[in-house]
Amino acid sequence: MESSPSLSGGQVFVTSFDHKIYSFDAATGKKQWEFPTGAEVGASVAVSDGKVFIGSADKRFYALEAATGKRLWEFQAGDAVHSSPAVSGGTVFFGSNDKKVYALEAATGKKLWEFETGGEVTSSPAVSGNTLFVGSYDNKIYALDIATGSKLWEYKTDDMIINSPIVWNNRLYLTTYAGQVLCFAGSGS
Repeated sequence: MESSPSLSGGQVFVTSFDHKIYSFDAATGKKQWEFPTGAEVGASVAVSDGKVFIGSADKRFYALEAATGKRLWEFQAGDAVHSSPAVSGGTVFFGSNDKKVYALEAATGKKLWEFETGGEVTSSPAVSGNTLFVGSYDNKIYALDIATGSKLWEYKTDDMIINSPIVWNNRLYLTTYAGQVLCFAGSGS
């Protein structure tokens, strides 16, 4: 397992290389449900409005009912999904090994937009205001408009970005695979 557990509403959600997503009672540790995918799941889930969102190496992105693990919808990406999703304003965002960042309607799985980078996207997106930040194996960090997916700006780093950017105190922080640490002031809108 490469992911971190997620905690929401008294449940702990865990993903696994055994191709499954698990829910446990946070107080007792008792397994509540498991959901099988077609391949390993190495990212962390996002939980919002009673739904669990997660992608898999089976090239699918899933929305599950948090209480039961029932599949609500699934989306077919172009390649494996190793990016942990971000959810904001009824939209779920994630990257894929097909060099794309996707925005889906969280309620239905309908694709709202996609943005193509020059490399795989295993970095998890970060949202600040109306801006989505995501790194790529093409050595770039991208700032995208969350409503349209239009590129606002990009910055080339010294190496690929596999770690997830974070936004804190109106600043964007990220590290590259080679260990370069970057900080951008005034992130988001």
